[in-house]
Amino acid sequence: MFELMKRKLTSNNFDYLFAQSATLLGSIVICIVGLYALIRLDLSEPETFLGILLVLAVTLLGIICGLLIPIVEQYDAES
Repeated sequence: MFELMKRKLTSNNFDYLFAQSATLLGSIVICIVGLYALIRLDLSEPETFLGILLVLAVTLLGIICGLLIPIVEQYDAES
């Protein structure tokens, strides 16, 4: 039973590519949905400004995480 649980289903390259694609695509979706939600709300100017900054901060964080995945792949290959 434990040998079955230790078996790999995919290659490491596929895992890294899938993780990078998912984070970058998720960042784009968060940006679009977040900005669309802000447009639909009746907010004052400071609230809109802070909302846009927060949406862009989360989007940027996702993009940075997606760009760091190849570095993790290289580090994992060395060890």
